[in-house]
Amino acid sequence: MKRVIRLKAYAKINLFLDVKGKRDDGYHDIVSIMQSIDLYDIVTVKKKSSGGIKIICNNPSVPDDHNNIAYKCADLFFKTQGITSGSVEITIDKRIPVAGGLAGGSTDGASVLKALNILYDQNLDITELCTIGSKIGADIPYCLKGGTCLCEGIGDILTPFESDLKSYIFVLAEIPASVSTKEAYEIIDKNNIKENSLCVDEIINCLKEGNLRPNLLYNVFEKIEEQNIPQITSVKNVLDSFDALKSMMSGSGPTVFGIFSNLKNAASACSDLKDKGINAYICRSI
Repeated sequence: MKRVIRLKAYAKINLFLDVKGKRDDGYHDIVSIMQSIDLYDIVTVKKKSSGGIKIICNNPSVPDDHNNIAYKCADLFFKTQGITSGSVEITIDKRIPVAGGLAGGSTDGASVLKALNILYDQNLDITELCTIGSKIGADIPYCLKGGTCLCEGIGDILTPFESDLKSYIFVLAEIPASVSTKEAYEIIDKNNIKENSLCVDEIINCLKEGNLRPNLLYNVFEKIEEQNIPQITSVKNVLDSFDALKSMMSGSGPTVFGIFSNLKNAASACSDLKDKGINAYICRSI
């Protein structure tokens, strides 16, 4: 019987993100195309005989108590499955930028659900795990499935589809700033920003053919956050100066990524950002 499971928890980027409107329950309906990339945390879940849920993380900015998404996922999993004596030690080797719009916390939580499902012999299918995860965070169902996916509703209505983006290189830039997703949504509501989702079907068709069509990629939060964090614009300018096909923000930010078709240009952009004191990563889609 397994007592320890170690998983790679992959980050995501948003190739398209729009907000359709606010719902009666206070959440927002979105339309998004999410893509897994090969930047990942390592999540190790160890089954214990006692002690409840313990979180260990190498990044001091990540909470190690009930405020951690991985903790919440473990707690809800045990409650949902009627496991009264569930005890685990969850170790997170954090590599994904924290609060960067890359679903770092959600993907850790998704990995915990996968691990507990095995460690406690629950045999839940992916749909059942998504039901648990959606109660903790809107991105968790996507993180459980990964790949390329159209995400609707609050992010919990998923339509996976096959894409071929292996020829593209993504350069991620970690911008040291704090973003409030709640405040970003409030600005959208206050300014009655209209949805821009008419081209999403066209984007999906292009992605299936391995064509990103940079002019169609879009993030409704980008202009909002650029006003608050000027460094977003300056980083995009750096990426563009090395002939990025597109530079844009992921999620509600502030992480910015550039899409390249040339590895040499991507490497040069990444090096230049590092010289400017910006943590940067070269990634591929998975």
